[in-house]
This record gives sequence, C-alpha cells and structure tokens, in this order.
Amino acid sequence: MKMSKSEEKLAKRTLEWIMDWYIDLRYEYRGDELTIDRLERYLRMMKHEIDGLLEEIKNLEQKEESKI
Repeated sequence: MKMSKSEEKLAKRTLEWIMDWYIDLRYEYRGDELTIDRLERYLRMMKHEIDGLLEEIKNLEQKEESKI
C-alpha cells in the first residue's frame, strides 16, 4: 500500500524519534545505573511523544475518510 506524503513524513519522523531516544538513553546512562526514577522520566517523555504521533495518525485517517 502506497503512503501519502504526510504519512511518509510522519513515519520518517517517528523512526527518527525512536532512534534518537534509544541513542540518548544509551549515551546518558552509559556507565551509570539506570534508576527507576530515570526510566520513569524517559517513559513519560515517550508517552507524551507517542500520544502526539497517535493524534497525528488519527487526523490523517480522518482526512483520508473525508476524501472518500
């Protein structure tokens, strides 16, 4: 299935965000103990980003449905 330009941009941004998060997590805690508080902070940050991405996906789906 071919993606629209906006879907491609969203997918690319999502992958970039996931890779950046992973790299940041590895860099920040290299040699340090990953505490529950630190992990909880990162997970809250991830949830906020994921909620935003899900909202964008929902908006894209609504746009597609309105075209039909």
